Amino acid sequence: MGNHSTATVFQPGYSIVENPGRHLLYRSAVASGKRFLVNKEELGHEREKGECDYDVLPNIAAYDLVKPALLFPDPIRTFDSWKSLAWNDIESLIQCYEKLYQMRTIANDKSYTLIYERLVQKPRTEVERLCSGWRVPYQDRLINLGQPFGAFYFNTERERAIYCQESPLGLFTTVQSHQKIMSNIQSHSLLTNDEKESIKDRVGKQYMALWGDKVSEVKAILQSKTWFAFDLDDTLHEFRKASGTAVAAIFCAINEKYSVPTEELKSGLELLDELALVYETALGNALALKCGALSLLKQVKSKGKKIAIITEDPQDAQEWTVEQLGLKDMVDFLATTNFFVVSKVDGLFGKVLEQLKADASDMVVIGDSKERDIAPVMAQGIYAIYYAEAENFSLDLEPPQINSLKKLEFILLPE
Repeated sequence: MGNHSTATVFQPGYSIVENPGRHLLYRSAVASGKRFLVNKEELGHEREKGECDYDVLPNIAAYDLVKPALLFPDPIRTFDSWKSLAWNDIESLIQCYEKLYQMRTIANDKSYTLIYERLVQKPRTEVERLCSGWRVPYQDRLINLGQPFGAFYFNTERERAIYCQESPLGLFTTVQSHQKIMSNIQSHSLLTNDEKESIKDRVGKQYMALWGDKVSEVKAILQSKTWFAFDLDDTLHEFRKASGTAVAAIFCAINEKYSVPTEELKSGLELLDELALVYETALGNALALKCGALSLLKQVKSKGKKIAIITEDPQDAQEWTVEQLGLKDMVDFLATTNFFVVSKVDGLFGKVLEQLKADASDMVVIGDSKERDIAPVMAQGIYAIYYAEAENFSLDLEPPQINSLKKLEFILLPE
């Protein structure tokens, strides 16, 4: 519904809402006693062409007529998807979301808000709600896509060409590879920390507010906790990236000094000591907190809560890591499997509770491993939050699932 062909600036078309009687399809639907669904063009990704902040509907009367469904994906995941297609303009994304939020405000009770992450987790519930609002009967085939991609999505060959031939390669890869609704698609992990911070600060808070009562529910639970316990590696800091950088530095040092295979060098104790120093130096330089980690910990401390780190590996190594990350003064207790001589899955969390003289109800644990953090924590009766950076955010799941520490910080913010 608009001119996407040769115009430099996108020109939306409003005839379907301003004078629907001009359209044969609309007249046919009315004559048959059918409901008529208006499929308006989505917001685009090029702000310089006016695709990101145009008025999808021209006036409040059109909102009343159409009763649009506004779909809100997590903006972090949206930009990650954009970047996989080389759509790198973050300002275009910001404009798109600001326009969506503006539309929701204008429409008020004349629209239906759908959160993408909730829709794919509970498709039937959400689609039934939408059908009820539109006064159309729900049918299972609305969420069970029995036909392959392209079989019924495109009206004409021209439309198919626009979306499948002229659009960037890979635009519909995910849709084409699945014939059912997927509750989660792994992210591409392409965003920098600066990009994440910018998106969360500018449009992320509005996205979180869409979760409404669920945010309040989790907030109330967290406010009752005395101890906030975090896993360390790949929850509070980028361990895999830092370790990979350090290992690469070791191989670089080997290549610079020797021309023999690495295996033949392992017997030299002097060399091993030298490489250990290289690794430690490189690791220390590469250590970096996860996006939002520091501001989250400050928010926790401002609430008068205590912070524990419960992690694996040797105690002295993790003490060094905490100090290198600049967290030493913020952490009230550091527990490692080495110190307690028991693994996470074999009772470490229970030992920590005993050491702190705390009940399970006094603590929340945030970790990135279902097997080594979440399962043993929940078995102890401790409230858990699963940190899954590459997956969808959802407060409907048990335990709640976050994909950024900034989202957890938002939940803790005063209302």
